[in-house]
Parts: sequence; structure tokens; C-alpha cells
Amino acid sequence: MDTIETRLSRVDGAGGTLLYRGIPVEEVARSGRLQDVLALLWHDREALGDEGLGEARTWAAGQLPRVAGALQARDGMVALRGAVAQLEDPTDVQTVAAVGVFGAAWLRGQAVGPDPALPHGQDLLRMAVDGASEAGGRAFGQYLGVVADHGTNASTFAARVVASTGSDSVSAVVAAIG
Repeated sequence: MDTIETRLSRVDGAGGTLLYRGIPVEEVARSGRLQDVLALLWHDREALGDEGLGEARTWAAGQLPRVAGALQARDGMVALRGAVAQLEDPTDVQTVAAVGVFGAAWLRGQAVGPDPALPHGQDLLRMAVDGASEAGGRAFGQYLGVVADHGTNASTFAARVVASTGSDSVSAVVAAIG
């Protein structure tokens, strides 16, 4: 029984399928580029370049000095929630980039500057893990595409509830982080 209708995605647990706008997620994620998934979910179209993710990662890296205290938390979710909560009026693309950049900085224990020319997943893995391979980055990009939306799982539901109140997108993302 569906409790919330959405055109974005459909999870059929019994059938073992996840569809993004009617397209099997395996097809959508095949490119390994998160921007392809975001363009489909947000705009119902193919990606135009990197959708601004490279520039947004650079912007997010510039926010690291402001959120450094939050990233000192021992628990990664506490660190991420605290850092993202400090963002002031970012675009949606900047918010996506900030979550990745902040997570990478926390995981590695230090900030590594982004390479805006790389696909999002590949760059995040490079920032998070020393010696990350191109194949690993592509696989990480595919993973990000697969988990970009899951209909009404707990975190997506929390974000939708907060967004439905008219609150800002940062608050919705922080609620989703939990």
C-alpha cells in the first residue's frame, strides 16, 4: 500500500526493483555520475555537464573552516549533522556537495581540496581515501546514484515532513541525516 505518491521513485521490495521516474535504477546509475541521477530526479531530463557539482564542491570546501568544530565530533553522523546545520542559504547543488565534502573531511581527518573536473563520486572518494582508484570512484558514483532517492524510507520521510512545513532545505537535510 502506497501512503505517499511520488513521481520520483518507486520501490518494489517484493519484485526487487527500484525505479527513478520509471527507469530501472541500474540503467540510471550505469554512468557512475551522480549528476545524471540528480538531473533526472530534480529536472526530469539528462544532465547538462556536471550540473554545477564541481563548482559546488569548491564552494563547500570553502565552508570547511566555519564548520571545522562540528567535524571534530567522534561520531560521523553527529559531525555531519552539525556541519550541514551551519550552512547559510545554499543552493540544492551546494547542499549535496557539502554533505559529500564534509563527510570526506571527517572520514579522512583532514580536508583535501576538490578537483572540480572529476565526476562527483570519484572526487569525493579521492578526498576521503588516500590512493583511491578511478574504478573505485566510478563505483562510488554508481552507489551514490542508487541511494539518491528511496521513496519513503525513514530519512526521506523525515526530510519530506520538514520540507512540508515550509522550512528551508538545510533543515530538511539535517532531519534526514538524523
